[in-house]
Amino acid sequence: QLELKPNELGEFGKLLAEWQSNQLNTKTFVKQTARLYGESRRNLLDGLHDFLPINEQTWFLDYLNNLKSTPSSLFSSTESLQDVQTL
Repeated sequence: QLELKPNELGEFGKLLAEWQSNQLNTKTFVKQTARLYGESRRNLLDGLHDFLPINEQTWFLDYLNNLKSTPSSLFSSTESLQDVQTL
């Protein structure tokens, strides 16, 4: 799946607005976007790394690299989300 469905795009926008207004922390935001599958999610998350606080950029970039290097993670982010929990 290369594009988000309209309902997924709406969900991503809602989560993004909550994250930007500090209602969600970054790890919660990333976890909650896990139900948005495919390259589209990876590309959307990839655009966020410049906006993260410095202290969160390392784990976030590691997480993105894991998404990019593991083909199965494009369809299910469960394993890589466990990594987010341990950070």
